[in-house]
Amino acid sequence: MSVIERAMPWKGFPRRYKGSAITVALSLLAATAAACGSSSGSSGSAASPLTFDVYSNFTGAQASSGENFILPGARLGAKAINDAGGILGHRVNIITTDGLSDPADAVPTAQRLLAQHSGLTGIIGIGSDIAPVVVPIFNSHQIP
Repeated sequence: MSVIERAMPWKGFPRRYKGSAITVALSLLAATAAACGSSSGSSGSAASPLTFDVYSNFTGAQASSGENFILPGARLGAKAINDAGGILGHRVNIITTDGLSDPADAVPTAQRLLAQHSGLTGIIGIGSDIAPVVVPIFNSHQIP
C-alpha cells in the first residue's frame, strides 16, 4: 500500500475514483513545480496569489467525480501548500468551473472562465468527456 493510499480514506470507493484523486494531487504538484520554475523573483508582488481552476463536472452525469473526488484533493493540496508558506511566498487559490458533463456546454464555460480570470496559473481536473474540446482552448492561452 502506497503512502498516498494510507493517507487518504479510500474504503468503499471504486478503483477508478482513487486514480482520479491521485491524478489531481499530482497535477497540482506538477503545476506548482512549473510555477516555481517560471518565476523570476522580481516579476510580481510576493503577495499576489496563484489561482488554479478546478474545471470539472459538478452537474450532470459525471457530477460526483468533480464534487466528491477532484475538488477535495485540490483543496487539500492548496491548504498544504499555503500552510507551508505558499509557492515562493504566493498563496494558492482554488476556484471552480462546471464543465456541465457535456462537450457542447463545456466550450462556452471555458471561454467565460478565461474572460473572467485572466491570470490563471493552471487548470485541474478536466475529465476525458470534455477534455477534447476544452484542452485546445486552454493550450491556446498557454495555461497548463
